[in-house]
Amino acid sequence: MRRLPERQLRRRRRHRLRRVLQRHVRPPGSLLPSSSVSSSSCLPCPDRANQLTSPDGTACLCPAGQVFHAAVGLCQPCALRCAPANARIQPPSACSQPGATLADFSCACNAGYQGDGYLACLPCPAANRTLWCACPPGTYFFSSGQRCAACRVCPAIAATLSPCLYGSTADTTLCRCPALYYYAAAANQCRPCAVCHARAALVVACAAGVQTDTTQCRCLGNATGDGFACA
Repeated sequence: MRRLPERQLRRRRRHRLRRVLQRHVRPPGSLLPSSSVSSSSCLPCPDRANQLTSPDGTACLCPAGQVFHAAVGLCQPCALRCAPANARIQPPSACSQPGATLADFSCACNAGYQGDGYLACLPCPAANRTLWCACPPGTYFFSSGQRCAACRVCPAIAATLSPCLYGSTADTTLCRCPALYYYAAAANQCRPCAVCHARAALVVACAAGVQTDTTQCRCLGNATGDGFACA
């Protein structure tokens, strides 16, 4: 088989490449759907994004400060993705360059407000309006009431463990009563544990920090009973 001249081979290769490009490369200023590589299926980008279409045709790149909303086919200000008031873009520089996408930034509430940053940002409790809804020590953020609520104050004879610190979102306070007392959480009291009968011996005493009366007694000699009453 006679081999074609090199010049003719190069001409054929260029012609074949041209045909491939005509089939697969999108027209300028168009968006190439991911489900197709046909230029006839390309959709136009927004006017403001025509000159910034990505090289591979898979996205429309919008000017700085805007982001492409594929659902509506428009370039819109990045801030429109956030709550209408008291919200900001995070990080702030995410939309400072052309071609920002929805994956490049998130929305967060401003200082003194709380929420998801997208739908709404509500005021923080008046107790600490200038901070990020962080309540002061001894209080916690009560989300249902949108306020700083006071944490538990332990009885005078009890030790306070795990007190509410700055920014607590729940009452973390634990109260530890001394030995021979048990902590009644519902009443927030240290109550004396039971005392054995005079004719009984103490078997188990209430240790410090118990939350129920753990006292155990045993009647002595021929006496019968539960140790708290012996006959």
